[in-house]
Amino acid sequence: MSDASSAVYRTLAVILDCCQNLEREVGSDSADPCCTPSVSLIRLLDAADDLVQYVIPDREPAEHQGVPRVMLPPGRMPLRFSHVDRPEWDFAAWFGEKSATVKSAVKSLIKIWLQIANRPTSTGGGLAMAELAERRRLALATAKAYAQVIFQEVHDDALLIRYQEGDD
Repeated sequence: MSDASSAVYRTLAVILDCCQNLEREVGSDSADPCCTPSVSLIRLLDAADDLVQYVIPDREPAEHQGVPRVMLPPGRMPLRFSHVDRPEWDFAAWFGEKSATVKSAVKSLIKIWLQIANRPTSTGGGLAMAELAERRRLALATAKAYAQVIFQEVHDDALLIRYQEGDD
């Protein structure tokens, strides 16, 4: 496994670990639907953002001053993705779509959690609370499912990940 693959692998492992922790927090029947999320939610958002950064990194401060991306350290360069079955194909779009879906699901999860937390505790909101709890569960399941798809490809060494060389 290359250095680039190892970095992606570690990021995906963090995402899956956080998803598992959050599932335990909200999955038990005794869990308060308004429970405050743990630090796992923050770690999950950070890791999901890192995953997207592998395809489309944010601009570095030096880039705003005109320094070309190729002059930056390799860890800040976008990665190249291909598949062992189709090495000539660019799999960055595949990886980017899956990564963006993970990040979108995490952002939805946070929004839903905030809706639950800001919900008045008065009576009459039982059905809506159950619906929000279900939406939270689905957002978490979506993030986990897409992360597992990428994780499996990286784990099986089917996805070839390397640093870009030069400016294409």
